Order: sequence, then structure tokens, then C-alpha cells
Amino acid sequence: ETAPASSARLRFALPLLDEALASRAAWEPLLHPLCAAVGCALETATLSSLESLARAVAHAEVDAGFLAPEAALQAVVEGRMRILAQARRPAAQDPNRAVLLVRRAAPPDALDRLLAEPQDWRIAYGERRSIAGYVLPQARLFLPRGIDMETAFRTETVGSTFAGSLALANGDVDIATGTLDDHRLFCRRFPPEGRQLRIVWQSEPLPAERFAVRADWPRATRQELRRFLLRYGTAAGPRSARERAVLRALNAPAGYEAAPHAALLPVAQLQRDLALQRVRAARWTSDAARGRRLAQIAADYERQKAVLLRDEERAA
Repeated sequence: ETAPASSARLRFALPLLDEALASRAAWEPLLHPLCAAVGCALETATLSSLESLARAVAHAEVDAGFLAPEAALQAVVEGRMRILAQARRPAAQDPNRAVLLVRRAAPPDALDRLLAEPQDWRIAYGERRSIAGYVLPQARLFLPRGIDMETAFRTETVGSTFAGSLALANGDVDIATGTLDDHRLFCRRFPPEGRQLRIVWQSEPLPAERFAVRADWPRATRQELRRFLLRYGTAAGPRSARERAVLRALNAPAGYEAAPHAALLPVAQLQRDLALQRVRAARWTSDAARGRRLAQIAADYERQKAVLLRDEERAA
């Protein structure tokens, strides 16, 4: 098996996190030894949005990265990348969830009020590819009640979870989407602003970001990358103590574990559920047009499911 020319370097897409977590300084202590383990030179790319990440993967402009769930699903289904690992979440730790935030001074029945009269509220949410910032709130909370996040509110602001939380704390919006993990991190970084916010809705547990590498890289290289990630910070001694400090800075204190492609099935189900909600909410020129759209949604989901449930030997 011959390595592609790009395997002399590893172009790593930095995760789409805010502030210091997206910095090279936080990631390079992990990425430099990872590249050394497979004889690659490291290059990093900070991408500005989930859309830009999807384009970079589609055009082979990055070789690896921790991909958001939707990007990971698309990359696997299209055969562009293989999933190697994800951050391990200890059983005792609460699962991460999508959340809806309001200011603490909002009325106790704020959620009921905004669902009854969304036109009176200003909302901040994530881009359409964001599972936590857009897909889950839209599919599980708003569309089932006939509310479209993109049209029903007084104003809509699209951006990161941190930007939404800051806008909410500053009084620029009335409600913001986010995640439990991001909210806790926001409260640690900005205690005065964090104390002004409270959660009024939580979703089912969120799928995790996953470490993915190009599918056309040699299998042996992919396996070595996986071994490195799974062993990182697990041994005894000073070196592993330093590695565990790196993991804590990357919000992965328990290290990394293997992640099968089949674990992306809930992401495909979420996409299907959102598409079905949109069909139910839309006006159709005919029952036949509605039926064709429903058939397309079902076919897309079955195609994704078939790819994800293939022999897991292909994932490594």
C-alpha cells in the first residue's frame, strides 16, 4: 500500500472550539509527538466554521482532525475519512447535552413564554451544521411546536456557543443555544457573566467529536495514529503526567478511546428526524411531491446506515 504524497506531512484541522482551546499552543504538545510517531511533519489549520471544515475535508485540504459529528458523518459516508478515536467520557461524568440558556433574571416560566410567543424573543444559535447549536434544538424542541428557529423569533444571531453566551450575558439576545460542557467552561472563564445565565432546556446526550484521518492513508499509518491516541496519558511516570496535563487543557482529561463508525448512527438519525420535521412543517404543492421527499429522506438514511454498519475492519 503506497502512501499519498501528503503523508509526508499531517495537515491537522484544529477543532472548532473557542478561545484558548482552539490555539496551536494547546494542541501542539499532543500533535507534535503524534506526528513524530508516524514520521510526518505537522501543519495546522484553524477553520472559521463547520462549513469551511466540510469544504476542507471534501477537497482533501486537511489530512486529519477532531471532527464535529455532522462533519465526521459526511466524511465517513463519502469515503473520505476513517474514524480512529474520540475523547473518553468517564461513566461518573454527566453526558454532554445541547442546552437552551436565558438570563437568570428571566421569569421562572421563560421557556413556556418563549414557546408561546417566540416573536418577542431574540435568539442566538449555531450554524446549520451544528448538532448542539442548531439541529437538536430545532428537531427536538422548536419544530415539533411549529416554531422555526430561522424565522419565528424577533431577531436571529448565528455564531459560536461562546459568542451566544456573551451576547446573552450582555443583554444583546434573550436566549441562546449551547452545550453543557461549553456552558461550564464559559462559567469558569467568565464567572460574572456565567452567573447571569441559567439553563431552561436540555437535550438527549450529544454525540462526541471524533478524531478522523484520510481514508487513503496507509492502513498501518492509521493504526499507528490510533495506538498513539489510545495510549496517550495512560502510563505511569513523569511523561504521562505531562501528557495528562495536556489532555486536561484539551478538555479530554480521561484520554481517548476507540470509536467505531457505527457510533455515528445517532447523528444520521438526527439528520433524518430534522428533515422529517421540516416536511411536516412545510406546505406542499401535492401529496406526490411530499411523498417523493419522504422517500428521499428514507433512502438517504438507509444509505448512511449501510455505510456505518459495514465491517468495522474498514474503520481502522
